[in-house]
Amino acid sequence: SFNPANSHLWNAQGVLFFCHSNFAAAEEAFERALTINPYYYDALYNLKDTYEELGNKAGVNECSRRMKNLRGKK
Repeated sequence: SFNPANSHLWNAQGVLFFCHSNFAAAEEAFERALTINPYYYDALYNLKDTYEELGNKAGVNECSRRMKNLRGKK
């Protein structure tokens, strides 16, 4: 069953939406994954791609900034 508290499931659902060009639904799914786990690099990467498709430049820049910060913590 679908566990709404599982960030990996939200990310996987977002990927499915993205593959079907449903970018608004993908955006929501990736954002939910990141609400659960703000350090989830794959979801940030996917959200950045989704924001690019939606023309959300501020979102792209924010995702890039957060991804850079996460890479620096490793």
